[in-house]
Amino acid sequence: MVEDEPVLLETIAECLRDWGYTVLEAPNATEAIAQLATVEHVDLIFSDIRMPGRMDGFALARWVRARHPEIRILLTTGYEGQSRPEDSGLSDAPILRKPYELGVLRTRVADLVMLRSARS
Repeated sequence: MVEDEPVLLETIAECLRDWGYTVLEAPNATEAIAQLATVEHVDLIFSDIRMPGRMDGFALARWVRARHPEIRILLTTGYEGQSRPEDSGLSDAPILRKPYELGVLRTRVADLVMLRSARS
């Protein structure tokens, strides 16, 4: 999970763990990329779009797609103008609008992880 708001990162990561997922946490794209290099298997990247640093969530998603096409992507944002992944070459990366309900997040994550497992 990649989120620059610490409280949200901690809260949602804990929910994901409660639902049975192993979660790596990163406050920005650079740290997320560094963590990807340390693990053997990742099913899903759940990333905020607007983050500090050189890479936003769209750039991170493109980086992941280029190197790990099997990893599913779920993006999130609270900004209305950032809702067109197709403009960033990510037409199949869904966007979950903030604020989102935990039930909706749980369903989206489960669907994407299941889709990745079915393609493996």
